[in-house]
Amino acid sequence: MLSHRSPVFLAICTGSIALIATSLRAQTTVYPEKVFYNEAHTDSSTRVSNAMDTIYFMQPELFHKGHGKITGYRVLLQDQDYNTPETVQFGVVKYGQNGLPDITTGGLVNNAGGQLKFPTPTTGVVSAALWTITVNTPFDAPSDIGLRLVFPATTSNADGVGVHTQRDATTMLTQSLRKQWTYYLDTTTNAAAPYYGPGTSMHFGAMYQEPITQMFISSTLYQTAAEDLFGPESMHPDPTKGDKVAWKFNGTAYKNGVAVLMLDGGLRASPISTNLGPLFLNAPVGVIQLPFVLDANGQGMTTPLLPPAKLTLWSQSIFVDLVNGGARASDVAGVIGQ
Repeated sequence: MLSHRSPVFLAICTGSIALIATSLRAQTTVYPEKVFYNEAHTDSSTRVSNAMDTIYFMQPELFHKGHGKITGYRVLLQDQDYNTPETVQFGVVKYGQNGLPDITTGGLVNNAGGQLKFPTPTTGVVSAALWTITVNTPFDAPSDIGLRLVFPATTSNADGVGVHTQRDATTMLTQSLRKQWTYYLDTTTNAAAPYYGPGTSMHFGAMYQEPITQMFISSTLYQTAAEDLFGPESMHPDPTKGDKVAWKFNGTAYKNGVAVLMLDGGLRASPISTNLGPLFLNAPVGVIQLPFVLDANGQGMTTPLLPPAKLTLWSQSIFVDLVNGGARASDVAGVIGQ
């Protein structure tokens, strides 16, 4: 039986652990993270049950198709009673058959964990924190990945840790375009089972050593004023509803550098290996190339543009270090428009 609790927002702060460290500190660092989630539209903090839970969040191909090393995780967790430290595991798994997580030992690419001590809330005992989990050694990951959380058992609903979630019931993505990305390990069958319905997402992402290209939309799907959406709706813009597409660049090693955005209508069956990293687009450097200047943190965002209807577009960027002369290809992101 799936379990959800009301989310806490006002007590959110940021903490950091390196595997088993437990210190909590304020963060001003910009992280090379990529998170498939609409933070403003969290509807609950969820876990499977009061037993030990294993939850998976498969990263959609349109959201992330990548290469290189992962340096850690970013996740917004909520503890129902901050007085009790929580030991949580974080990991990467391979894709199995039919989009399911590979739950075998061989399917687990990385596992990191540690004891989390949540911050004292302003009132009550429920506390939420955005955690930065940095692995001791960056590790190679497959092109397509899933993320894994393991929560410890809890004695009651008054305690226990969960993850901030936007469930399928509250997403604005067209029903026919929703896919099952979230699963849990059913211990009675030792198989992956759906965790809520198609379209569910969690505030849980990875941090990457390679630079990141992320597509998002500016949209009024949830409210009158346009807002940036990075969750399920971002992969399928609907121009008839005013959705506009945009790009976010994140390359912390390329401060004040340039990201050359490359656009194409499709991906190669197999990427081309180069000294910049693998190139995934049909035309290796795309059919359109657009340079964008990055800020002092190695980040940048484009102005949202209204796309043509039924647009299929894939994006990859080359990040250029203007000081030292280095360059590196990013991961890939795409949209299939309505």
